[in-house]
Amino acid sequence: MYLKSIEIYGFKSFANKIIFKFNNGITGIVGPNGSGKSNVGDAVRWVLGEQSAKQLRGSKMEDVIFSGTELRKPQGSAYVAITLDNSDHSLPIDYNEVTVARRVYRSGESEYLINGVVSRLKDVNSLFFDTGIGKEGYSIIGQGQIERILSGKPEERRELFDEAAGIVKYKKNKAATEKSLENERANLSRVKDILGELEKQVGPLKEQSETARKYNIHACTDVTGFSFLGHLHEMMESGVSCHIWADQIPVFPGAVEAAEEFLITAAGQRNRNHLEQHVTFKDIPFGMQEVLFDPQTSGGLLMAVDAVDAEKMQRKLLEQGIPAAIVGKITEPAGTEIYVTQSRKW
Repeated sequence: MYLKSIEIYGFKSFANKIIFKFNNGITGIVGPNGSGKSNVGDAVRWVLGEQSAKQLRGSKMEDVIFSGTELRKPQGSAYVAITLDNSDHSLPIDYNEVTVARRVYRSGESEYLINGVVSRLKDVNSLFFDTGIGKEGYSIIGQGQIERILSGKPEERRELFDEAAGIVKYKKNKAATEKSLENERANLSRVKDILGELEKQVGPLKEQSETARKYNIHACTDVTGFSFLGHLHEMMESGVSCHIWADQIPVFPGAVEAAEEFLITAAGQRNRNHLEQHVTFKDIPFGMQEVLFDPQTSGGLLMAVDAVDAEKMQRKLLEQGIPAAIVGKITEPAGTEIYVTQSRKW
């Protein structure tokens, strides 16, 4: 395996597209100070996944993009691609030639490509594990790196020996596996907590279910994304109307005030557009209207119960510690399917 070419465009001092071609052997790049020799090495480190602008002799990653001169406009992006001869299949990929590219825009967006296919940084790192070619590999020696190695911490020098010994891949896989195991332990602990809470609810739910069976319930639905009025509309049968008393509907403190300040959802507006032909409001403030159209993520149950059973069922539920309210009644047809008034008075 050897480096065949480096393509650079818009990276640091390389405003124009330039391609360096190499043969299998030793190639030297020479030039006066400031001509960009070090930028070639920086380009290789960068395309291999360098994330530290400081390592590339900059203050932020945007600094790698050509910043312009008196005669040249700044570039909007930087692009570097290296092509490697892989005829000996040193890289674990079924191609005799491998091109790794990286592009970054001034907006901060960036992408990696392996043989033209958009890839992740993780894929690039995995491709070069234990080859010595990665951004931290021993085959790329930047300015001052020898001094940093000699004066570095023991664990930093250990990383260099691990790369040379070919065990980095296994250490990375081990670390990833240990992290996954830790996440699974945390998930398992959370599941146990949830199970514990659900087990506590089994008894009360059974009691509530037995309570509900004692009364004549004609219809029942949970109030979710279609809103209170939307699910009520789904329960209604033709030939009747429903009178809802807004002052009896349980509402979280501050909800109406928030709606009055237009802290409302797009889904709520879709519910309003779909339902407004079926609903008539009488002296109901805008905020309360929005609450009735608002999608709920964990709303209560809406039930249609015989009028003679309604108060008895409400009392029994309240005795069991379950919030319950009688919020309206079914009436003879009244021109509109659902009427909403502030109270029981028309």
